[in-house]
Amino acid sequence: MAQRSVPLTVVRMLEARFGFPLTLVGDGLEARVLRGGPYVFKVYAPPERALVRREARNMARAGLSERVVEVLDDATLDGYGALIMQAFEGQPLTAARFNDRVLAYLSGFLQRLHTLPEAGRTSSTELAARLDAFAQALRDLPEATELIQQLKGHLAQVGGVTHRFSHRDLWAGNILVREGGEILIVDWARAGGEDPARDLAILKTGTLDLLGEAAATHTLRRIVRQYPEPQALWARLRFYVPLTYLHDLYWFRTKHPEGFAEAVRDKLPRARRFYEAFTPL
Repeated sequence: MAQRSVPLTVVRMLEARFGFPLTLVGDGLEARVLRGGPYVFKVYAPPERALVRREARNMARAGLSERVVEVLDDATLDGYGALIMQAFEGQPLTAARFNDRVLAYLSGFLQRLHTLPEAGRTSSTELAARLDAFAQALRDLPEATELIQQLKGHLAQVGGVTHRFSHRDLWAGNILVREGGEILIVDWARAGGEDPARDLAILKTGTLDLLGEAAATHTLRRIVRQYPEPQALWARLRFYVPLTYLHDLYWFRTKHPEGFAEAVRDKLPRARRFYEAFTPL
Protein backbone atom coordinates (compact mmCIF):
# COMPACT_ATOMS: atom_id res chain seq x y z
CA MET A 1 0.00 0.00 0.00
CA ALA A 2 3.05 2.26 0.03
CA GLN A 3 2.10 3.70 -3.36
CA ARG A 4 -1.60 4.16 -2.49
CA SER A 5 -3.39 6.87 -0.57
CA VAL A 6 -6.23 6.52 1.90
CA PRO A 7 -9.39 7.89 0.25
CA LEU A 8 -10.66 11.10 1.81
CA THR A 9 -14.03 9.40 2.37
CA VAL A 10 -12.34 6.80 4.60
CA VAL A 11 -10.47 9.50 6.52
CA ARG A 12 -13.73 11.39 7.07
CA MET A 13 -15.46 8.22 8.32
CA LEU A 14 -12.72 7.67 10.89
CA GLU A 15 -12.76 11.32 11.94
CA ALA A 16 -16.53 11.19 12.44
CA ARG A 17 -16.32 7.95 14.40
CA PHE A 18 -13.52 9.01 16.77
CA GLY A 19 -13.96 12.78 16.87
CA PHE A 20 -10.44 13.86 15.93
CA PRO A 21 -8.93 15.27 12.71
CA LEU A 22 -6.41 12.82 11.23
CA THR A 23 -3.00 13.53 9.76
CA LEU A 24 -0.68 11.16 7.89
CA VAL A 25 2.37 10.23 9.96
CA GLY A 26 3.70 7.05 8.31
CA ASP A 27 3.72 5.05 5.10
CA GLY A 28 4.52 1.34 5.14
CA LEU A 29 4.58 -1.45 2.61
CA GLU A 30 1.03 -2.51 3.43
CA ALA A 31 -0.62 0.28 5.40
CA ARG A 32 -0.77 4.01 5.92
CA VAL A 33 -0.49 5.32 9.47
CA LEU A 34 -2.49 8.34 10.62
CA ARG A 35 -2.67 10.14 13.95
CA GLY A 36 -5.67 11.72 15.61
CA GLY A 37 -5.85 12.81 19.24
CA PRO A 38 -4.63 10.00 21.50
CA TYR A 39 -4.93 7.38 18.76
CA VAL A 40 -2.92 5.93 15.90
CA PHE A 41 -4.84 4.57 12.91
CA LYS A 42 -3.23 1.93 10.74
CA VAL A 43 -5.30 1.78 7.54
CA TYR A 44 -5.11 -1.15 5.15
CA ALA A 45 -6.40 -1.20 1.57
CA PRO A 46 -9.07 -3.82 0.69
CA PRO A 47 -6.59 -6.46 -0.61
CA GLU A 48 -4.70 -6.38 2.72
CA ARG A 49 -7.72 -5.87 4.99
CA ALA A 50 -7.37 -9.32 6.57
CA LEU A 51 -4.06 -8.20 8.07
CA VAL A 52 -5.93 -5.90 10.46
CA ARG A 53 -7.30 -8.69 12.62
CA ARG A 54 -4.12 -10.71 12.24
CA GLU A 55 -2.05 -7.81 13.55
CA ALA A 56 -4.42 -7.32 16.49
CA ARG A 57 -4.14 -11.03 17.35
CA ASN A 58 -0.37 -10.89 17.14
CA MET A 59 -0.25 -7.83 19.39
CA ALA A 60 -2.37 -9.67 21.94
CA ARG A 61 -0.04 -12.67 21.79
CA ALA A 62 2.90 -10.34 22.35
CA GLY A 63 1.23 -8.90 25.45
CA LEU A 64 0.20 -5.63 23.81
CA SER A 65 -3.57 -6.07 23.72
CA GLU A 66 -4.11 -3.04 25.93
CA ARG A 67 -2.81 -0.84 23.12
CA VAL A 68 -5.57 -1.96 20.73
CA VAL A 69 -8.63 0.30 20.82
CA GLU A 70 -10.71 -1.11 17.97
CA VAL A 71 -10.51 -3.32 14.88
CA LEU A 72 -12.49 -2.35 11.77
CA ASP A 73 -12.25 -5.04 9.13
CA ASP A 74 -15.81 -5.28 7.81
CA ALA A 75 -17.55 -3.08 5.24
CA THR A 76 -17.62 -0.06 7.56
CA LEU A 77 -14.84 1.78 5.71
CA ASP A 78 -15.77 1.13 2.08
CA GLY A 79 -13.76 -2.07 2.04
CA TYR A 80 -10.73 -0.64 3.86
CA GLY A 81 -9.58 -1.94 7.24
CA ALA A 82 -8.25 -0.04 10.21
CA LEU A 83 -6.45 -0.96 13.39
CA ILE A 84 -6.90 1.77 15.99
CA MET A 85 -4.30 1.85 18.76
CA GLN A 86 -3.32 3.96 21.70
CA ALA A 87 -0.57 6.35 20.63
CA PHE A 88 2.91 5.86 22.06
CA GLU A 89 4.84 9.11 22.42
CA GLY A 90 8.15 7.72 21.21
CA GLN A 91 10.58 8.08 18.34
CA PRO A 92 12.31 5.45 16.17
CA LEU A 93 15.41 4.04 17.80
CA THR A 94 18.68 5.71 16.83
CA ALA A 95 22.25 5.38 18.08
CA ALA A 96 21.79 8.58 20.10
CA ARG A 97 18.69 7.16 21.82
CA PHE A 98 20.26 3.79 22.61
CA ASN A 99 21.44 3.22 26.19
CA ASP A 100 21.54 0.49 28.83
CA ARG A 101 17.96 1.17 29.89
CA VAL A 102 16.72 0.78 26.32
CA LEU A 103 18.77 -2.39 26.03
CA ALA A 104 17.22 -3.79 29.20
CA TYR A 105 13.67 -3.08 27.97
CA LEU A 106 14.42 -4.51 24.54
CA SER A 107 16.23 -7.60 25.77
CA GLY A 108 13.59 -8.39 28.38
CA PHE A 109 10.74 -8.00 25.92
CA LEU A 110 12.35 -10.24 23.30
CA GLN A 111 13.22 -12.93 25.82
CA ARG A 112 9.58 -13.09 26.91
CA LEU A 113 8.36 -13.04 23.32
CA HIS A 114 10.65 -15.88 22.32
CA THR A 115 9.35 -18.17 25.06
CA LEU A 116 5.94 -18.30 23.37
CA PRO A 117 5.55 -21.61 21.52
CA GLU A 118 4.62 -21.83 17.85
CA ALA A 119 3.93 -24.84 15.69
CA GLY A 120 6.64 -26.05 13.36
CA ARG A 121 10.37 -26.34 13.07
CA THR A 122 12.92 -24.67 10.84
CA SER A 123 13.25 -26.46 7.51
CA SER A 124 16.80 -26.87 6.22
CA THR A 125 15.29 -27.65 2.81
CA GLU A 126 13.55 -24.29 2.70
CA LEU A 127 16.70 -22.51 3.84
CA ALA A 128 18.71 -24.29 1.15
CA ALA A 129 16.20 -23.15 -1.47
CA ARG A 130 16.53 -19.58 -0.22
CA LEU A 131 20.31 -19.77 -0.48
CA ASP A 132 20.00 -21.15 -4.00
CA ALA A 133 17.80 -18.19 -4.95
CA PHE A 134 20.37 -15.80 -3.51
CA ALA A 135 23.15 -17.60 -5.36
CA GLN A 136 21.31 -17.23 -8.66
CA ALA A 137 20.56 -13.54 -8.16
CA LEU A 138 24.08 -12.72 -6.90
CA ARG A 139 26.05 -15.03 -9.17
CA ASP A 140 28.15 -12.13 -10.50
CA LEU A 141 29.54 -11.47 -7.00
CA PRO A 142 32.26 -14.04 -6.19
CA GLU A 143 32.40 -13.05 -2.51
CA ALA A 144 28.67 -13.58 -2.15
CA THR A 145 28.88 -16.92 -3.96
CA GLU A 146 31.64 -18.10 -1.62
CA LEU A 147 29.73 -16.98 1.47
CA ILE A 148 26.58 -18.75 0.31
CA GLN A 149 28.52 -21.99 -0.09
CA GLN A 150 29.93 -21.58 3.41
CA LEU A 151 26.47 -21.02 4.85
CA LYS A 152 25.24 -24.22 3.23
CA GLY A 153 27.61 -26.04 5.52
CA HIS A 154 25.51 -24.90 8.50
CA LEU A 155 22.14 -26.13 7.27
CA ALA A 156 22.14 -29.22 9.45
CA GLN A 157 22.91 -27.05 12.47
CA VAL A 158 20.04 -24.60 11.93
CA GLY A 159 17.47 -27.07 10.62
CA GLY A 160 14.93 -28.65 12.94
CA VAL A 161 14.91 -25.83 15.53
CA THR A 162 11.57 -25.50 17.30
CA HIS A 163 9.81 -22.28 16.39
CA ARG A 164 8.96 -19.54 18.86
CA PHE A 165 6.76 -16.49 18.38
CA SER A 166 8.84 -13.83 16.61
CA HIS A 167 8.31 -10.33 15.27
CA ARG A 168 10.26 -10.95 12.03
CA ASP A 169 10.93 -7.28 11.19
CA LEU A 170 13.01 -5.81 14.01
CA TRP A 171 14.52 -2.87 12.16
CA ALA A 172 14.99 0.46 13.94
CA GLY A 173 11.87 2.08 12.48
CA ASN A 174 9.73 -0.54 14.21
CA ILE A 175 11.28 0.08 17.64
CA LEU A 176 9.98 3.24 19.27
CA VAL A 177 11.66 4.65 22.36
CA ARG A 178 10.55 7.44 24.63
CA GLU A 179 12.26 9.44 27.32
CA GLY A 180 13.15 7.13 30.18
CA GLY A 181 14.08 4.27 27.86
CA GLU A 182 10.71 2.52 27.60
CA ILE A 183 10.23 0.95 24.17
CA LEU A 184 7.35 -0.22 22.03
CA ILE A 185 7.81 -2.59 19.10
CA VAL A 186 5.27 -1.88 16.36
CA ASP A 187 4.13 -3.45 13.08
CA TRP A 188 3.01 -6.95 14.05
CA ALA A 189 1.20 -7.91 10.86
CA ARG A 190 3.87 -10.41 9.76
CA ALA A 191 4.77 -11.86 13.17
CA GLY A 192 4.67 -15.62 13.59
CA GLY A 193 6.70 -18.75 14.11
CA GLU A 194 10.46 -18.52 13.55
CA ASP A 195 13.79 -19.44 15.06
CA PRO A 196 14.51 -16.60 17.52
CA ALA A 197 17.99 -16.44 16.00
CA ARG A 198 16.41 -15.04 12.84
CA ASP A 199 14.67 -12.30 14.85
CA LEU A 200 17.94 -11.40 16.56
CA ALA A 201 19.80 -11.39 13.23
CA ILE A 202 17.34 -8.83 11.86
CA LEU A 203 17.75 -6.84 15.07
CA LYS A 204 21.51 -6.84 14.52
CA THR A 205 21.50 -5.88 10.85
CA GLY A 206 18.55 -3.49 10.97
CA THR A 207 19.00 -1.81 14.35
CA LEU A 208 22.14 -2.60 16.33
CA ASP A 209 24.40 -1.81 13.36
CA LEU A 210 23.50 1.84 13.97
CA LEU A 211 25.92 1.61 16.90
CA GLY A 212 28.80 0.51 14.66
CA GLU A 213 29.81 -3.05 13.85
CA ALA A 214 31.90 -3.77 16.93
CA ALA A 215 29.34 -2.30 19.32
CA ALA A 216 26.53 -4.08 17.49
CA THR A 217 28.17 -7.49 17.90
CA HIS A 218 29.02 -6.77 21.53
CA THR A 219 25.43 -5.75 22.25
CA LEU A 220 24.08 -8.80 20.46
CA ARG A 221 26.28 -10.98 22.66
CA ARG A 222 24.87 -9.29 25.76
CA ILE A 223 21.32 -10.00 24.63
CA VAL A 224 22.00 -13.64 23.73
CA ARG A 225 23.64 -14.35 27.09
CA GLN A 226 20.27 -13.73 28.78
CA TYR A 227 18.54 -16.51 26.80
CA PRO A 228 18.19 -20.17 27.73
CA GLU A 229 20.80 -22.22 25.85
CA PRO A 230 22.74 -19.12 24.78
CA GLN A 231 25.64 -21.05 23.21
CA ALA A 232 23.38 -22.83 20.72
CA LEU A 233 21.49 -19.63 19.91
CA TRP A 234 24.72 -17.72 19.36
CA ALA A 235 26.10 -20.46 17.13
CA ARG A 236 23.03 -20.22 14.87
CA LEU A 237 23.58 -16.50 14.49
CA ARG A 238 26.73 -17.25 12.52
CA PHE A 239 24.32 -18.49 9.85
CA TYR A 240 21.45 -16.07 10.28
CA VAL A 241 23.31 -12.75 10.41
CA PRO A 242 25.06 -13.26 7.04
CA LEU A 243 21.83 -14.74 5.65
CA THR A 244 20.01 -11.55 6.58
CA TYR A 245 22.56 -9.34 4.84
CA LEU A 246 22.30 -11.56 1.76
CA HIS A 247 18.52 -11.29 1.89
CA ASP A 248 18.90 -7.50 1.81
CA LEU A 249 21.15 -7.74 -1.25
CA TYR A 250 18.63 -10.04 -2.94
CA TRP A 251 15.84 -7.57 -2.18
CA PHE A 252 17.79 -4.66 -3.64
CA ARG A 253 18.68 -6.56 -6.79
CA THR A 254 15.12 -7.78 -7.42
CA LYS A 255 13.04 -4.91 -5.99
CA HIS A 256 15.16 -1.77 -5.82
CA PRO A 257 18.05 -2.17 -8.28
CA GLU A 258 19.05 1.50 -8.14
CA GLY A 259 20.24 0.92 -4.58
CA PHE A 260 21.96 -2.40 -5.23
CA ALA A 261 25.53 -1.16 -5.80
CA GLU A 262 25.56 0.79 -2.56
CA ALA A 263 24.03 -2.14 -0.69
CA VAL A 264 26.80 -4.42 -1.97
CA ARG A 265 29.47 -1.99 -0.79
CA ASP A 266 27.89 -1.74 2.65
CA LYS A 267 26.31 -5.11 3.41
CA LEU A 268 28.47 -7.73 1.75
CA PRO A 269 31.63 -6.81 3.72
CA ARG A 270 29.59 -6.78 6.94
CA ALA A 271 28.24 -10.26 6.18
CA ARG A 272 31.69 -11.64 5.50
CA ARG A 273 33.27 -10.00 8.54
CA PHE A 274 30.61 -11.35 10.89
CA TYR A 275 31.01 -14.85 9.49
CA GLU A 276 34.80 -14.90 9.33
CA ALA A 277 35.46 -13.16 12.67
CA PHE A 278 32.86 -15.20 14.52
CA THR A 279 33.99 -16.51 17.90
CA PRO A 280 32.14 -18.61 20.51
CA LEU A 281 30.06 -16.80 23.09
